[in-house]
Amino acid sequence: MKILVLSSCYPRRSAPNHGIFIHRQLKALQDLGVECRVLQPADWSPPAPLHSLYSGWQHGHDERRDMLDEVEGVRVHHPRTFLPVPSRFFSGDYWTRVGCGVARYVKRHKELRDADAIYAHFLCHEGYAGLIAARELKMPLVAIARGDDVHLWPERWPDRKPKLAAVLREARGLLACSAGLARDAEKWATDGLSCPIEVVYNGIDTEMFAPVASVEAKLVLRRQFNLPAEARLLLCVATPIVEKGWLDLLDALAALNSPDWHIVMAGAPRGNGDLNLLDEAARRGLSGHAYWLGLVNAAQMPALYQAADAYALASHNEGLSNSVLEAMATALPTVATDVGGHAEIIADGLNGRLVPPRNAEKLANALRDTLLNPSLAATWGQAARLRALRVGSPRANAAHLKSYFARIIGV
Repeated sequence: MKILVLSSCYPRRSAPNHGIFIHRQLKALQDLGVECRVLQPADWSPPAPLHSLYSGWQHGHDERRDMLDEVEGVRVHHPRTFLPVPSRFFSGDYWTRVGCGVARYVKRHKELRDADAIYAHFLCHEGYAGLIAARELKMPLVAIARGDDVHLWPERWPDRKPKLAAVLREARGLLACSAGLARDAEKWATDGLSCPIEVVYNGIDTEMFAPVASVEAKLVLRRQFNLPAEARLLLCVATPIVEKGWLDLLDALAALNSPDWHIVMAGAPRGNGDLNLLDEAARRGLSGHAYWLGLVNAAQMPALYQAADAYALASHNEGLSNSVLEAMATALPTVATDVGGHAEIIADGLNGRLVPPRNAEKLANALRDTLLNPSLAATWGQAARLRALRVGSPRANAAHLKSYFARIIGV
C-alpha cells in the first residue's frame, strides 16, 4: 500500500516540531508496512538571483530552502505552485493551482503514479487541493480534520466554506482527530457528507512521555532549562497567539495571586500576530514568575513536562491538543478548556479540570482547585496518566488508519 500524504504542516529545518504529530503517525504507518510519501507544496521561484526581484518569489525560494527532503526515513516531495505576476490579470484560485501542481508533479514521477490514495491533512485548504489532484489523478481522497480547518479558517476566510463543503461532499474517506471535532465538522457539510466521519486519534507515546522518576530527577531537569528549583511550576505549551488563550491564562494566574506558583511558557513562534508573553505577564504583575522558553526541540519535550508540576491550556479551539495528551501521560494535573475533543480525555473533577473557553474567572477557580490542593492534584495526575494510556500509541492508531485505507482502496 502506498499513500501520498498532502500536508503543508510538516517538520522543517527552522521548525523541527512543525507537524511532528503528523510525522509520528506516518512513521508508525511505515513501520506497519505502508509506504508514505509526503507532498509538501512550495511556491515556485526562478533560479537565483532572479528570485530576489519579487517578494513572492523570494518567499518561495526561502520556503523551499527551509524544507527537508527526508525526515527519519519518510520521503518528502515539494510540488511547486506558480504565482501569476501581476495576479490581478490572472483568474483562478490559489488552492486550485496547488491541486493542479500536485497532480502534474505526481504524473511526472513514476514512483508516485502507482500510489493507492491521497491523504490530505486539514479538510481545508490541503483537503481542497487534494480533491482537485484526486479528480485529475483518479485516486481516492481521504481528508482529516485537525482543528483550525473547522473552527477558525472558514469563519476567517468565508470563501473557504464552499471548498470545505466540497471536500465533505466528495472525499472518499473522512476522518477527524477527535469525536468532538467530527461533530463540529459536520455543520459545514451544507451539501451532505460523502460518508460518516471516522475518528482516528494521533496517539501518545506513553514510554516517551512518562512521569518523572523522582524529586531529584525533576531538579536536574529544571537546571537544564534554567528554571527555579524550589518554585511550583505551571507549564503551558502553545503557539504564542491570542487564540491559544494565553491572555486568559495569565489573567487567571494573576487572579490566583499565589506567589509559590510560576508559569513556564513554550511554543513555536509563528511571526505575525505573536504575543510578547513576558510583557503580557509583566502587565499582570507576574514579573519574576514567568519564563518564556520559545521553541523547545521535540526530543527535549518529555523532559520539560517532567520538570513541571501542573499543566494548563486555555485554547479557544482545538481538535485534540497533543500537548494536553503529553502532559496527562506525564501524570501532570491538567486544566484545559472544553473545546474539540478535550471532554473525551478529561473527566472534570476526576482526572483534571475542564472549563469554558474565554472565561478567566472559571479558569482561575479551576487553577485554584488544582494548584492549591497538592494531594487532590496528585490523584488527578495519576488518573490522567491512566486515561492517556487508553488513548493508545501512535502505532496502535496507525493500525486503525491502515485498516481504514484498506477499506477505502478495497484491498
